[in-house]
Amino acid sequence: MRYYDAPDSWSKETPPTHCKAVPMAYLDVMSFSYSARETLSRISSIQGNENRKNKWKEKAASIQKTIKDYLWIESKDACFDRDKYHRTLNVLIHNNLRAMYWNSFTDSMAQRFVTKHLLNPEEFWTYMPLPSVAVNDPLFRNIKTNNWSRQCEALTYQRAIRALENYNFDFLIPKLGEKLFQAIGDSCIFVQQYDPFTGAPSLISLDGLQDSYGPAMLSVMEYTSRMFGIHLEQNLVFWGTYGEYESSYEQIWGNHSFKIINSKINSHAYIDGKEVFQSGKNLKIITDLQGNLLYIKKLADNADLNNIKVY
Repeated sequence: MRYYDAPDSWSKETPPTHCKAVPMAYLDVMSFSYSARETLSRISSIQGNENRKNKWKEKAASIQKTIKDYLWIESKDACFDRDKYHRTLNVLIHNNLRAMYWNSFTDSMAQRFVTKHLLNPEEFWTYMPLPSVAVNDPLFRNIKTNNWSRQCEALTYQRAIRALENYNFDFLIPKLGEKLFQAIGDSCIFVQQYDPFTGAPSLISLDGLQDSYGPAMLSVMEYTSRMFGIHLEQNLVFWGTYGEYESSYEQIWGNHSFKIINSKINSHAYIDGKEVFQSGKNLKIITDLQGNLLYIKKLADNADLNNIKVY
């Protein structure tokens, strides 16, 4: 809806002309640009090239500053795109969360967007959270086919994990995971969109009925790994002990095995068959690849921080 008369796709080297809104100053593209520079800085650091690391870090900071100066509206606690005439497109969209996925927000921006908008049941924290457009926005549309103007997208659920982890909102991940598991249900309906008011899956796609959407399947796997399982990232291992569930989860990584066994009251973690720790529930425990404890995050208010034994 925000693009007005823009073409549905565009493959030419120059932007279209005579359109009402495009080309736009777009939060997504600017955030991706930030992320690319931040990633190059990290790669340079791994290579031991401090000059290149600092150069890309400065370039990333410059993009972040532009996002804040040009797209962030202080009085509204969110970013808004601008059209080709530099006019603000006053539509409250979930892409602020996607900017958090790209890590382009400052900590303050993320805190304000999450507390003011993301957790607002009148905007994004609906029965099934994360509609593409705030449900009280005039451009919110009740469209069941894939549109990004209304319903909760499986892609957004997948991106929300990294977005929330980047800014220490890990405790919200189980809340979203539980809702996604409920929407998919015992019959495992994997679609692009889910109704924000009922959680019902939208089976109708532009090409007919749909029930095999990859990002929905991947989202379930990722929420499972964060809540009850294991996630490996570079030299870190993330162990999940959420909820009063009984489960066993094993991740094979190269020649090594990482396994966590959850009961209703505690969890036991193993690397290559050797127990490295046991803990209470509702925690995200981060170790190195050898199982040395680095830090702990709460996944719920009743997290058991006192029942941890490291071997």
